Amino acid sequence: MQQLLTSLIMQKTCSKCGSLFGCKNEAPGCWCESVHVDTPTLAVLNEQFENCLCPVCLQSYTSFSDTPQKETNINASIFHLDRKSL
Repeated sequence: MQQLLTSLIMQKTCSKCGSLFGCKNEAPGCWCESVHVDTPTLAVLNEQFENCLCPVCLQSYTSFSDTPQKETNINASIFHLDRKSL
C-alpha cells in the first residue's frame, strides 16, 4: 500500500526557486489544496510560472492582511501546469 501511495506522488522542481518537492499532479489530496491564495494572485502565478511552486514559495504568496479578501483554495486542476501538453 505504501508503495502505491508513493507512486502517486511525483517529484517536481519548483518553477521559482528550483528546489525539489512532492506533488500529486492533479490528484486529490495534494498539499497545495490546503494553501489559501487570493484569486488575483493565483491568476498572476499561473501567468508568471511554467509549473508548480514548492511549499515554501507558494506559502510566500498567501495573504496575511486583516482585510477579508476573496480567497481560493488552490485547486490542483487549476494550478498544476503541465507544459508538456502545450
